[in-house]
Amino acid sequence: MTVEKAQEILTSDVDYSAKNAFAKGVKILAEVAGDSIDLATSLGHDQIWIGNFEELVAIMTEDQVETMASLNWFEDEDSWSRYS
Repeated sequence: MTVEKAQEILTSDVDYSAKNAFAKGVKILAEVAGDSIDLATSLGHDQIWIGNFEELVAIMTEDQVETMASLNWFEDEDSWSRYS
């Protein structure tokens, strides 16, 4: 998956009604990263950043990116991010 295609998916109209969106997103990122990619995490007042967006997107499937979009995850500061 390219960053450009991922950005296209993330900015399209998406149904954000999924439950447990934070946990499901972290699970996807952990599965993609496996033991080979460090998922460095930063926390702000109401936002979390996990991993390197470009590195993870390169090995994600289109379905995984679409699921992340539906869980209201997005790219910010070169990481996957979500508001709490």
